[in-house]
Amino acid sequence: MTTGRSGGHRSRGEGIDGGSPTPIRLPPARTERRRTRGEAKMAVGSRGRRTAAALVAVFVVLGMLSSVAPVMATTLVIDIEKSTNGVDADTPPGPSIRIGDPVVWTYVVTNPGEQVISDVEVTDLAPEHSLNPTPVYVSGDENDNGLLDPGEAWVYQASSTAFWDEALGGSYANEAFAHGVGEYGHGVDASDPSHYVATSYCPIDGDIVVPFGSTDPWRGLLKDVPGARRTEPVAVDIPAGVWSVRLAGYDAHSVRGGGGEHEEQWAAELVSTSGATVRTPTTRDIPDDEDFVVDEVAAALVLDEAVTTLTGLHGSLVGPSNSTNSLVALCAAFTRLRPGVSIEKATNGEDADDPTGPTIAVGGAVEWTYVVTNTGSLDLTEVVVSDDQGVTPAYASGDDGDGVLEPGESWTYTASGVAVAGQYVNVATVEAVAVGGEQVSASDRSHYFGAVPAIDIVKSTVGDGSTVVGGSVTFELVVTNTGNVPLSEVTVTDPLVPACDAEIGDLAVGASVDYTCVAEGITAGFTNVAHVVGTSPLGERVAARDEAPVRVVAASGLIGDTVWHDVNKNGKQDPGEEGVAGAKVKLTNLDTNETATATTNADGKYLFSGLAAGRYRVELVTSSVSGDLTTPRVFTPVLGEGAQSLDNDFGLAEALPRTGLDAGALAFAGVVLVLGGGALLVVDRRRLLGR
Repeated sequence: MTTGRSGGHRSRGEGIDGGSPTPIRLPPARTERRRTRGEAKMAVGSRGRRTAAALVAVFVVLGMLSSVAPVMATTLVIDIEKSTNGVDADTPPGPSIRIGDPVVWTYVVTNPGEQVISDVEVTDLAPEHSLNPTPVYVSGDENDNGLLDPGEAWVYQASSTAFWDEALGGSYANEAFAHGVGEYGHGVDASDPSHYVATSYCPIDGDIVVPFGSTDPWRGLLKDVPGARRTEPVAVDIPAGVWSVRLAGYDAHSVRGGGGEHEEQWAAELVSTSGATVRTPTTRDIPDDEDFVVDEVAAALVLDEAVTTLTGLHGSLVGPSNSTNSLVALCAAFTRLRPGVSIEKATNGEDADDPTGPTIAVGGAVEWTYVVTNTGSLDLTEVVVSDDQGVTPAYASGDDGDGVLEPGESWTYTASGVAVAGQYVNVATVEAVAVGGEQVSASDRSHYFGAVPAIDIVKSTVGDGSTVVGGSVTFELVVTNTGNVPLSEVTVTDPLVPACDAEIGDLAVGASVDYTCVAEGITAGFTNVAHVVGTSPLGERVAARDEAPVRVVAASGLIGDTVWHDVNKNGKQDPGEEGVAGAKVKLTNLDTNETATATTNADGKYLFSGLAAGRYRVELVTSSVSGDLTTPRVFTPVLGEGAQSLDNDFGLAEALPRTGLDAGALAFAGVVLVLGGGALLVVDRRRLLGR
């Protein structure tokens, strides 16, 4: 092809009209020799004639040179440098370029001479191919005058797609030509070759890729009769299953610009282990400018048994312009298609795979959503969604109208119910059938918790709830979370006994809080009521109450008995055993911690009167008597209202009341008596001896 900027260019070199300057012959040197005088005279005459002739010749030559002097005064030269994908590939093989990848040729045209060059043209010819690139001017005309000035370099480019030429084994060569016209109308030319090698590769991928290698150009129609172009059979190991099959080839006809659209037919022929043959044809229209032919010849090929041999078949139909196709079979790619399905279940919009899930008030509405998705690469039919708790999911949306759950497609189902108490779980399951008959399934569980908030309070008095006028009563309160959800903001109020008010706060399921409080200065009986409230996680308020009656009674109870000398130490007061006077007994009201003390009379009797009902402790003050006890030292009677307890007696082995002298004083007195007696004996003996 040819391109130019106000002119053209041809082969590299210089000269006039394509020729060389006329050479000037110089006369040969004269040979010195002896001459006679006659000969000398004759020579002088002859020399004169030759000189005159030479002068005439010189003038002629000078005239000729003066006529061409303007042309020979400057040089006329053009140069072109061509590269392929940036490589100066003057000699083969040049760069390796994959079939179908871009090829960019760059042409740099320069003027290394002294004359301005016009009418520059750049062409590129590939003598062995039908494809000739068309160089296009890019840049370099610095003053934009359309003239290739001395020292200027103009850049041209052309592009195409690397293709495989069967006859040349993938090698490609083309030669660029530059032509121009000098200042005096003389043409000048230059040329430069370039090369590349087209390499075969597979433009598709898959789980199993089988290269065919190239085939010869072929024309004809693919049919189930001999005549279709076949690749050499390739040994393969393709397991049974469902596969997507794609074939790739190189349409050399399209790259070469071969005349109009045509139909391309593809097929893969597979032979199984049992010798059965499976063929997968398809037909498509290929635009004239499409280079690669990549077809999915089988979207879902079901192989019931393994395949051991693969052959590629291809052919073309002659187009309307009677063009033919030249096809290079490259490879086949097999992608295993596996079925898959998933189901995602949600409860009230929450993906509650794990407990407890959302908390829902018992009797509240429950909405389940089931999203079924085809996660595999095969269509699914006979889709069924079920739920193990008697819930019936119903289809809601998602199908595009064909009743087929296609890869990536999702369908939505819904169901509803009423919340029951406690932890609830149900499992959704989807089942479907894939192309090829394989069944697939998936499950997903979901949870919710049916909330039953509740609280309880128990209030009681310590004792029988009675007291005397001005007395006090102690209450015990127990607050318990009896529901199945935690409570917050738990508060106790007691209008009649503010001392029993309490802020408990959070209370876990089954947890209890107990405490005591005291009502003092009671003047009359009353019924005391305590209230408790709490808040559930759903904001529901729960409450409970309990009461404890208080009575005011007259104090008429009696506690007493005897402190005696237990002579026989049998723990019983026998006849004749006398009481111990002056012994002290202490009484403690265990309900109020109040105490009192009594002293035995001359008969050893003591008595506490005017006692209220309650629990008491009676004990002998041992520091007020001597001797060991033969009975318990402490009694704990319980009095009812107006009751008496008069059998709290204490027996002593040595029944002497304390005199005020302690054991140390008695011991000291004894020592004094002993020493005094010894002194008297000494005096009496001296008297007897006459001293």
